[in-house]
Amino acid sequence: MNRRTARELLAANVLAICKIRYGKRNTTRLGADSGIKTGGAQRVLAGSDVQLTTIERLASWAKLEAWRLIAPDLGNIPSGLNALSQEEMDLVLAYRDMHEDDQREMLNDAMNLADKARRHVERILREKYGSGSSTLEAAEPKAPSRKPK
Repeated sequence: MNRRTARELLAANVLAICKIRYGKRNTTRLGADSGIKTGGAQRVLAGSDVQLTTIERLASWAKLEAWRLIAPDLGNIPSGLNALSQEEMDLVLAYRDMHEDDQREMLNDAMNLADKARRHVERILREKYGSGSSTLEAAEPKAPSRKPK
């Protein structure tokens, strides 16, 4: 089995995060956003030796624990995160950093909003298609009524 070095893993993981955040490799933005110099960003992405403080700054920038940056696949962060926009990724990471009680409250609020939206859609469908339509699956257009001539 070919084991990758910590430097190789760091480079691959930071590059993956750059592609998510910036759409490409961008050492200038990586350096500016993470608080390391552009040359440091270039060394990281080249797989060169870097200081521990550089890894800590990158971890802070990535909103991850430092060890994840040198773990294969970022320590098994769900692959679906790769398909998220920067804003969505920030929301996922912010949620993950929340206290458990705050997470529960946020999920409860989201479920209540989803339920409210469902009821609103069902009301619209009942108004449009008749009172018998209480769910999206049951909603079918009524045949237009014809007045006798």
